[in-house]
Amino acid sequence: RDDLIFAPGELPLGGGTWLFSEEQLELTGLVDLTALGWTPLTTSDDTLSIAATCTVADLFRLEARDDWAAHPLIAQCCNFFLASFKIWNVATVGGNIATALPAGPMISLAVTLDATATVWAPGGVDRHLPVAALVTGVCETALGHGEVLRSIEIPLAALRDRTGFRRI
Repeated sequence: RDDLIFAPGELPLGGGTWLFSEEQLELTGLVDLTALGWTPLTTSDDTLSIAATCTVADLFRLEARDDWAAHPLIAQCCNFFLASFKIWNVATVGGNIATALPAGPMISLAVTLDATATVWAPGGVDRHLPVAALVTGVCETALGHGEVLRSIEIPLAALRDRTGFRRI
């Protein structure tokens, strides 16, 4: 974590599917987060933790528990990408949230399930905020320079609730 230092113009890299899709004039360098080896999915007694570097494919393959009524929403949001398996195996949950694109299915999933974002800030400080507060607008987030979205924490109570899904 101490090695995560960003010079002006440097950005964190998860999957890079959007980052490499168009020219980034202000970009001078990338810091690869996938090399940190974060465990993609971890379940505790009360939380599902999704590492920011967890791929869409890994999330899609998450096994449901009998009491997770909201589990189908995970597959529905993953399928909303309308992307090939190649993208699913590279695109990250955290990247989809941190880019704050208007059609961000991982944003929809996280906000619907009352997820909290864990943000690593410079100096070893952790910030925790609702994903609904992290994404502030189209391609805008509450992430400051040098901050990294570390994980998304979904309360298991939210996974036990019923959800609805509409796509337009």
